[in-house]
Amino acid sequence: MDSFDFIQALGAYLKQDEDRAYVYAGQKPNGLFMLRTKNAHKKYVFKGYTTEQPVIPLRLLNFIAKTPKFKGRKLDNYIFIGYSFSILSCKLPKTNKNISLILLDTNQRKIDIYGAVNLEDGLLESVIEFSEANNFEVSYDFEGQISRSINKKSTKKEVIKSEQREIPPKVFISYSWDSAEHKLWVLKLVSELMRNGIDVLIDEWDLEKYKNDLQFFMEAGIRGANKVIMVCTTNYAQRANQRIGGVGVENTIITGEFYDEINGTKFIPIVKCSNGNITSSLPSYLRTKYYIDFSKEDQYMEKLDELIRKILGIPKYKKPALGKIPSLISEEI
Repeated sequence: MDSFDFIQALGAYLKQDEDRAYVYAGQKPNGLFMLRTKNAHKKYVFKGYTTEQPVIPLRLLNFIAKTPKFKGRKLDNYIFIGYSFSILSCKLPKTNKNISLILLDTNQRKIDIYGAVNLEDGLLESVIEFSEANNFEVSYDFEGQISRSINKKSTKKEVIKSEQREIPPKVFISYSWDSAEHKLWVLKLVSELMRNGIDVLIDEWDLEKYKNDLQFFMEAGIRGANKVIMVCTTNYAQRANQRIGGVGVENTIITGEFYDEINGTKFIPIVKCSNGNITSSLPSYLRTKYYIDFSKEDQYMEKLDELIRKILGIPKYKKPALGKIPSLISEEI
């Protein structure tokens, strides 16, 4: 069952429940259908995505901007269904009460609902009932009370309530074992990131999960991460350029993705050097790229904030909305 099939089956299920909603005809090729709830008379449109790549907020917001109406009727809420949504997309329902997301995992038979509080109780309950009837385990971020009378005699899986369903970004740390002092500095940085909700993968703590296979750990860790932080020092740069040791292996994997248009922003170099020579601390292919300079201890917290924002994709200063072009008058010479 892909997301489009899920939407069509859900539409058919809701159409039978005339006490809660009236379902309008949908558009199967586009994975769309609309319903109007009986209580609040709100109109919801369901939109599906079949891509395995995370759906970014811009794509969702563009759909909303281009689809203020469906079948001639003004829409109140948008429910997006797909296999993968970016971290920022999952945060949208908290700031936009007209958006809800349904994250569909057909392999694990799991469903995560983001922005469940933005749905009317009856509609949310119907979605949960349908999911359970199709043997999906359901998690949602609704804090209110939902009637579960329909399942009192049911053997279906129990619904899991969750107050917070944000998916933490996965980050891999690539660094060289320069000294015990340097390794401790890296571990402290990792600890700071983890305290800020970032799931960090580092050999010191996670190698055993990969059966102590360093090659497998590096390959799986780098390719499965949302971001890769490269802690650059003079020793790191030399090993990366000459493809020596673990750093050399990691950089072979990294450069394979580095020049890819999709994964180009995945890698974040940070510089930790004491001699002030930043250029010598960067691998040759990184010398013209963006990096964060952690060399000055008195700027550590400032640079940590910059790194966290870079990982989460949240700029320090919000980009303003594009205004109108002013009416200007030209004077004759």
